[in-house]
Amino acid sequence: MSLQHVPQTNLALSVIQREKATPKSLIQRPTLSETALYGLAGRIIKKLDPQTESHPAGNLMELLISFGSVVGRSAYYQVEDTRHYMNEMMVKVGESSRARKGTGKNRIRAIMKHVDADWLDNRNTGGIGSGEVIPQLIRDSQFETVINKKTGESETVMMDSGVDDKRLHINIGEFQGILSVCHRPESLLSSVIRDGWDSLPLRNTVKNNAASCLEPHLSIAADTTVTDLSVNLDQADRNNGFANRFLWVFVHKNRELPMGGEPLDWTEEIQELRQAVGFTQQQKRIFMDKQARDYWTRTLYSKLEAEVPGLVGALTSRASAHTIRLALLYAMLDKSDHIRLEHLEAAESLWQYCEDSVQTIFGDLLTPEQQQILDYLIAGPATKTDLYRKCFQNHRKGPLIQNDLQVLLKTGKIEVEEDENGLEFYSLKHPK
Repeated sequence: MSLQHVPQTNLALSVIQREKATPKSLIQRPTLSETALYGLAGRIIKKLDPQTESHPAGNLMELLISFGSVVGRSAYYQVEDTRHYMNEMMVKVGESSRARKGTGKNRIRAIMKHVDADWLDNRNTGGIGSGEVIPQLIRDSQFETVINKKTGESETVMMDSGVDDKRLHINIGEFQGILSVCHRPESLLSSVIRDGWDSLPLRNTVKNNAASCLEPHLSIAADTTVTDLSVNLDQADRNNGFANRFLWVFVHKNRELPMGGEPLDWTEEIQELRQAVGFTQQQKRIFMDKQARDYWTRTLYSKLEAEVPGLVGALTSRASAHTIRLALLYAMLDKSDHIRLEHLEAAESLWQYCEDSVQTIFGDLLTPEQQQILDYLIAGPATKTDLYRKCFQNHRKGPLIQNDLQVLLKTGKIEVEEDENGLEFYSLKHPK
């Protein structure tokens, strides 16, 4: 279901009205559906909305990811042998540096401080200087077998008591800080983040500082701007499974509050959040109920798994996994022992916002090779053989060129025609 076709309540309508009153943007902003503002999380965001300049989509995601980190490695949804816990990763992408990304982050942190102060104070970290740091911060106990000099017998000795709490929430104001570390030669950070999202064991094998964590619970909430992202996110990040483990959330300044928003009483909501945390930490494997399972199998799964061309497709290729995790978050906030239809629908709507955000942020970006083809076709139509021999000087494989052409065709950048001999010629598609 398209977000534009979902009924809007006062909050969603107010967002739309404010956007219409804004000078026309160069980019199409995604619209947050009321369906995503479900349950306890939705009530908190609606209550906060009039008193903040920050965007509700970013605030909602900050809240969900924070909750998912606080509850730790407890409830999970299993697909075959893969367990999806409630740890998620998100990048808020501001339309500009004035998008009030930090404002929203601080409003959510102020709530979570009263839900779990220890988590906020001790299980949150900022900048990450290397991939080795993360396993070190949540390392398991280390034991070694040594020879007792008095008895001559071997015995096991604890060398490092480790860290009991395996929750780690990386809360970083500038996503390019993570990218810059990932791009260093021999950096482990990209693979550590990928394995952390998958809840796989994390290992740092540095000789003098070895550490490992067999059951990590890693989440990330980072900020950036469209301009910084287009410069710093390289092709490897887009294609190696790093970028598609993040939820991309486009945000902009929601309204002007020259004196800032008024303080709010969160007593009731904090109590409900604490109850949801307590409930969730007692859970293990969670299933869908029949109605949710029917919707997932007959409608939603095939929609989420549909092929999407180009860079947008690469960055949204984990759509079904992200949607499951979001649905699990909504269910646990409801203190429900099953994922119900309303949880799936809320997750679907929030995922749609993220997918629309990717289209807004990356939709016009092409790989260097695809741009090279467009530049070559400026001179006139060309066959695939021309592209192989003249455009790429025999240095790019035919199947890769064919894939580039398919992306350019699907995105309407080029068109193809056959001559009388059936030979295909590709040319730039000009507006009619």
